[in-house]
Amino acid sequence: MEASRLSSISIEGIQKKLQEEGFKLTLQRQATVEILLEHLNELLTAEEIYMFVKQKYPDIGLATVYRTLEILTDIGIISRNLFDDGIGRYHLKQTVNRHFAHHLLC
Repeated sequence: MEASRLSSISIEGIQKKLQEEGFKLTLQRQATVEILLEHLNELLTAEEIYMFVKQKYPDIGLATVYRTLEILTDIGIISRNLFDDGIGRYHLKQTVNRHFAHHLLC
């Protein structure tokens, strides 16, 4: 499936899930989701996500990204993984495939 189509479908699904949970897909939330979609096979820290978001949307602050990640985690759109360094890393739940999960275990 083409990446732009995957992104569109995922954004629509995420928007629906947010609405079901009483939230809107704000620009800030969409910007965060876009970064996670662009980095499907990576686990990103909140600070890394913020740096990518900031490149596209300079007015979005770090606290906003943290709040967005918390909401997306709470409603099950993304997962937060903690490793030995104690830093949380995030990814979209539906993007983790068996191959990627295998690398997490190694």
